[in-house]
Amino acid sequence: MIRKLVILLCSVRTGAGNIHGNHSWTEYHSLQRHQEYLQYLQQNYPQLAEVEEIGISHKARPILLLKICPYRKCGTRPAIWFDSGIHGREWIGPAVMAFLARELVERNEENRRLTQLYDWYLLTVANPDGYHETFTGDREWRKNKNPRHANTCDASRRHFGVDLNRNFGYFWADDRADPNNPCSQNYHGEAEFSEPEARAIRDFLLKRKGKVVIFNTVHSAGEKFVIPWGHTDKPFKNEDILMELLKAGRAAMGQHGERYIIGNLRKTYGIVAHGGSVNWAAGVLRAKFPFVPN
Repeated sequence: MIRKLVILLCSVRTGAGNIHGNHSWTEYHSLQRHQEYLQYLQQNYPQLAEVEEIGISHKARPILLLKICPYRKCGTRPAIWFDSGIHGREWIGPAVMAFLARELVERNEENRRLTQLYDWYLLTVANPDGYHETFTGDREWRKNKNPRHANTCDASRRHFGVDLNRNFGYFWADDRADPNNPCSQNYHGEAEFSEPEARAIRDFLLKRKGKVVIFNTVHSAGEKFVIPWGHTDKPFKNEDILMELLKAGRAAMGQHGERYIIGNLRKTYGIVAHGGSVNWAAGVLRAKFPFVPN
């Protein structure tokens, strides 16, 4: 069933046109519109969808998670986690997450088997402050909006904040200059899980440790499927079966998948990175199939 599920997820094509809840896939939407759509699903599909505020950002914006479980009774089935927008400027991720939410909730008759077998958790915008900034100020904003070094970084015309995808507490420590430079795009923060957005994900998922089958954190630009690890070339223990599943998913994408490379961070991007969420999901959460579609 997992193989069929991965194939289905990889073969999804977003469609155009307006839907209920004032949402569409003909343009990119603001944070407010994304969160309004989640509330719409909760209000109109009470037998299936529920929104939970799992945290608050630096600028006091809610971090909203959509939970999709029959009769809103989550916890008894294996769990599937999706998040996107951890880097504010990557607009395609929240668009894809909203589309997946539509498929699972509004078109549940066609996809009921998926919601009967699994609990689904969709975090459409993991970095609400950064995402909001890209619509109202700097389109290229990547990090969160931790203001601690704002004066220093503004003076050098470089972004303040923390790269949330370097802030997770699994092999977080990194003595290289770039992750320790507060004005770097890859600044990892003052400590592991120093950031409220990363803590929100951690705290929600640790309560479900042992139940998470798929951990999928969606990024954009790269045409890669990235698997653990980011900090080392040592093989991930489930690498063989994960590679097999992702190759099946890539094949289901047809010609769109032909360019996609599958591998760890060094193989796909030629870099090493500490503190990534997918590493934490593999090493601490013990998710069986953690990966990053880029």
